[in-house]
Amino acid sequence: MPARITLNQGALLLAAVIVLLAVNFFGWPVNRDITTYATIARELMLGGSLYDEIFDTKPPAIFVTYMLAQWMFDAGPMQFFVLQLAPSLVVLFALLRCGPQAGFGVPAGLWAGLFWVALSGDVHLQMQSPNTELYINACVALALLQFLRLDGRRRWPTVLSIGVLCAVACLFKTVAIAMAVTIGLAHVLCPPSGGNRKQAMQEVSLMAAGGAAVLGSVFAYFALTGRFAVFKEAMIDAGAAYAGDIGRNIVDGITLSPFTAGQPVLGWAAATLPWLALAGIAGMDRENRRSWVLLGAYAFSALIAVGMPGQFYAHYFQLLVPPLCLGIGWLIDLLLRRVPVPRLAVHGGFGLALAALATFESRAYLSSPEEIFRDTYAELYVETRALGQRLGGALRDDESVYQWGEETGIYWYSGKRAPASILTYPLLAGPQAPRLQLQSLAALRADPPDLVVAAKYVLESSRGHTVFEWILENYRPLMPDVPGERKFFVFYVPADAEVEFIGRVLGQ
Repeated sequence: MPARITLNQGALLLAAVIVLLAVNFFGWPVNRDITTYATIARELMLGGSLYDEIFDTKPPAIFVTYMLAQWMFDAGPMQFFVLQLAPSLVVLFALLRCGPQAGFGVPAGLWAGLFWVALSGDVHLQMQSPNTELYINACVALALLQFLRLDGRRRWPTVLSIGVLCAVACLFKTVAIAMAVTIGLAHVLCPPSGGNRKQAMQEVSLMAAGGAAVLGSVFAYFALTGRFAVFKEAMIDAGAAYAGDIGRNIVDGITLSPFTAGQPVLGWAAATLPWLALAGIAGMDRENRRSWVLLGAYAFSALIAVGMPGQFYAHYFQLLVPPLCLGIGWLIDLLLRRVPVPRLAVHGGFGLALAALATFESRAYLSSPEEIFRDTYAELYVETRALGQRLGGALRDDESVYQWGEETGIYWYSGKRAPASILTYPLLAGPQAPRLQLQSLAALRADPPDLVVAAKYVLESSRGHTVFEWILENYRPLMPDVPGERKFFVFYVPADAEVEFIGRVLGQ
């Protein structure tokens, strides 16, 4: 890394590269999580009530964020572009600043930033989509930067900002609480050189108070609007039912169970060796020991957060990317200071690793989304967009569509509002199911949709369900004519549907 490049110059250059890379994904089909957030945000802007009329199990921050984007950019692809780019740039800023703030040189920050840029559009982790993990990364990376700025002096605004950032992260997804607690504990166990554990405990107490004030205000809002019961049902009851045995989930996360399942030796190696190595590095680099401890707490808590839901979807692993990038940057600085090898060899070795990573990631920038997602699960999102856009043109303004499944892109891309439940799985199981079944069935009976689009993956689990049985009683199935649609969906039209309507629906 040439010494003549300053941190600010490097930041501008890397920010420009991230913008250029993000442009590649402008207009790409987005996954069901993203269209769900966008669809719910649209309904909220039209006067819907979150968690009772419009339900999901995510905290409210993601919906508020999407509402802001829709207010600024309407309903086009620009909102998704900005929603992904803005937090990516925030993380980049934090990673760049963390290095020097942690006691390392400028190259530590620049190398961390370089690896973040290389991974910023990773389609395997769905980094190109503005999911909740990206916003948690932005909040926690900034919180870590503030932790590193604490130096024993009483910087109460900095301390308070950490609590607020951690609370906001929890409002995007509650698993962030594991990261806030673990990094806070590391701060107490390894306080800044100018302070002590007593002061560190006071600081953590203030952080907790600031975070509690933010979270408490959200609870108070739902209580004052008469929705505390449904808020609790979605955030606590449904979340606990979804996760199951959280203790078991955490162990699975720490042992990287998705990759080591059935191989206990590998699992326990994954659970111990990285942290032993980190402890060795912290012991070697005593002047920056606190920084390494905080980074270790960040990485370890990210694993806990990945494991807590118990599902291990690919985008959950985005939480590991910022601590990984920081670890690489800081390790390079340590090697430059402590290992008697030419600087060019260190930079060259990691430069080759970065080049290999960039080569691996390049396919996403050299191919279309249809090519990237062909024969993968994400092919469903490509077909959902195509179907939604086709139905948006085929259905008249007064005709409605109801999707049975989780493919909310049918609403989003068609521009049609959901006549009842936006999502189906909360109707099938969990503490919300009895209320939501009755609520959705009443809405469908009051205003029957002109077309029902059912995702094939949900049909088997729907047998005997109150709402689906109502659909079977009042609609007849049709197989779509378009091969891609037929692969994933079944249409249901009213028993007395006219031939002209069926022709439009099928695209004939």
